[in-house]
Amino acid sequence: MPLERHPFDQYTFENGETLRLTNNGILVKMDPVPGEKGKIHFPEGAMDHVNMTGTILAFGYIKERPLPDTTKTKPIKPFPIPDLEVGEKVCFVRFLRLQDSNKKFREMFDDNIITIKPEDILFVFSGKLRLG
Repeated sequence: MPLERHPFDQYTFENGETLRLTNNGILVKMDPVPGEKGKIHFPEGAMDHVNMTGTILAFGYIKERPLPDTTKTKPIKPFPIPDLEVGEKVCFVRFLRLQDSNKKFREMFDDNIITIKPEDILFVFSGKLRLG
């Protein structure tokens, strides 16, 4: 019996090609890169972090895991990453766009589209975010 899929695990590009996420990846269309002033300051002595924003295009799955104190093995059921929706705006550390895997991904599909993991998201927001 095939595993259930959720409707947001895939994205169709303008050229008609479709990409389906089979892990916990999140497909993000990056907003235009701001100038070097594009920093969000975290006060109280924390370092400035150069961040980017983007829009979620698709997201994959996380897996239900057995409790650590059990010795039973069972199939792992994937389910959609909770609390995310296609179209939401996210903020993430800018260097992710320069990772080797994302450089290759951008060459294959689109220069403004990358994949990130749930733990890469700093926060989800609505409206406009001023990074400078």
